[in-house]
Amino acid sequence: MAHHLFFECPLARSVWLLVASWSSCGSLDPSGWRLDLDLEESFSQALGDGGKKGHTLLILIMWTIWNWRNAIIFRDRRATVQAVFMEIKDMAQQWSLAGCVALKPIFIMHTSSE
Repeated sequence: MAHHLFFECPLARSVWLLVASWSSCGSLDPSGWRLDLDLEESFSQALGDGGKKGHTLLILIMWTIWNWRNAIIFRDRRATVQAVFMEIKDMAQQWSLAGCVALKPIFIMHTSSE
């Protein structure tokens, strides 16, 4: 069940893809992932060579997906890919502002390109 929730679910895969594109962290792009792996191997695959930024985003993505899953199950909320992605972006910005050095380059990159 956990493998499906984080790595196979179409909503989750779309979220991973959006975060990978937004953050320029290619290891988070699910299009190259193998689905025949167990949960631990899937974590390693998603981590890839993303460094601290990739590791931090992996934790944030999984935490957010888990929270949305609980909101759907226990509070009858509906999730959209865009809502989950926006929550991840917002939380990543909060973490960056709170001193998470690994995520600061994302916001510097996006600020300078806007």
